[in-house]
Amino acid sequence: MIIFLLVLLVVFAILFSSLMTSAKGRRSFVLALRSLWLHKLRSALSVLGIVIGTGAVITLMGFGEGNMHDALEDIKRLGATNVIVRSTKPPENASSGRQQRIPIPF
Repeated sequence: MIIFLLVLLVVFAILFSSLMTSAKGRRSFVLALRSLWLHKLRSALSVLGIVIGTGAVITLMGFGEGNMHDALEDIKRLGATNVIVRSTKPPENASSGRQQRIPIPF
């Protein structure tokens, strides 16, 4: 993880230095900073949206991982090492719109 962050930092530094070496790059950078300064509310709301979105994704990934861990622990606690799921063709009388529930024994 640290190596990835260092590589990302080096790539960012190289791109930033190449941007600042040209006059067009400097003008673009100054224009971007000026736009951020002039539109403070828009900038703050954009940052807030990015933070909330990132937090939501991290939270949902955590819930998913936790639920998967709980399900695997339940399967281990039951003593099953292999779970086989088979698909069967529905009976001919199932076309009447009535659904049949099949209990799964534990």
